[in-house]
Amino acid sequence: MQSGHPGTTPPLPTPAVPFPEWAPEAIAQNPDAPLALYLHTPYCSHRCIFCPFYVNPTQPGFSASYADLLSREIDGTAGILAPHFGKREISAVFFGGGTPSDLDRDDLSRILRQLCIQFPITPETEITVEGRIRGFTADKAREWVAAGANRFSIGVQTTDTKLRRRMGRLAARDEIRDTLAALCASGAVVIIDLIYGFPEQTPEMLAEDIRFVAEETQIHGLDLYELREFPGSPISTAIAAGRLPQAAAPDIRAQMLTAATGALQHYGFDQFHPRHWRRDTRERSLYNRLARGGSPVDLVPFGAGAGGRIGGRGIALHRDILDYTASVLRGIKPVA
Repeated sequence: MQSGHPGTTPPLPTPAVPFPEWAPEAIAQNPDAPLALYLHTPYCSHRCIFCPFYVNPTQPGFSASYADLLSREIDGTAGILAPHFGKREISAVFFGGGTPSDLDRDDLSRILRQLCIQFPITPETEITVEGRIRGFTADKAREWVAAGANRFSIGVQTTDTKLRRRMGRLAARDEIRDTLAALCASGAVVIIDLIYGFPEQTPEMLAEDIRFVAEETQIHGLDLYELREFPGSPISTAIAAGRLPQAAAPDIRAQMLTAATGALQHYGFDQFHPRHWRRDTRERSLYNRLARGGSPVDLVPFGAGAGGRIGGRGIALHRDILDYTASVLRGIKPVA
């Protein structure tokens, strides 16, 4: 998802010593720092052309095997770190990707329950599952809320069906409406991502996105991001080859942001952080604010390609699924 995940940003180097030899002391260094968990799912059913996070295609049977690996990693990491948390509780848990909602219902449920058993998670902990419209069923939402999730973050990006198809998004507007209704009915906080700056997108189209989600859905908030064009990404390649027009120019993007801001204020959304808007105070965007903030935070990563920091030290896990798998099966935290 193009919005960007703090848990996947390249961290600062970690000393090349085994994880159990440095991590317990590091996590005990600042007993007042917030504590968060990031779990990465590096699988997608297809690649959207604007997204820099795509790594592995979703394959039949991937869910159970990947959940087994996560479970092993969680068990080992909890044994190493949890005794050194002191009195700290987990402030936020974030399942990012990739597409965590591609995981099977029961597989993600057992991971959620395992986290709640092995880490100091409380009713106040924000537990987010990220996903896309297609494949995020009402059945999954209900089961994941029952297992502990309380927030869903959905990569909508735009509600314009024609533009969505050009950007590689498959679901049409009616499907967006139906899926968001089902997710809101689960009782979880539901937020979406919108992006501005796409080729052929106009300020009027972005304002219509906001009208649609404000009037025709019950979402609790949204994140508004500017399109980022990464060198070598599919969208950059398509523009360079003339298969797509140029992305919106800076002056058009400024008009888009102005139009979006006016529409959000009109519909009663409160801008409680530069990119984050809400119309329900249950929406806190806590994980994103912790991970992107300047204050100390311990962010423990899990899953292939995840990144975090512990005691001020950056930590990145193996991106290659084979390297990640080999480490986990040997009982080693898969630090790259």
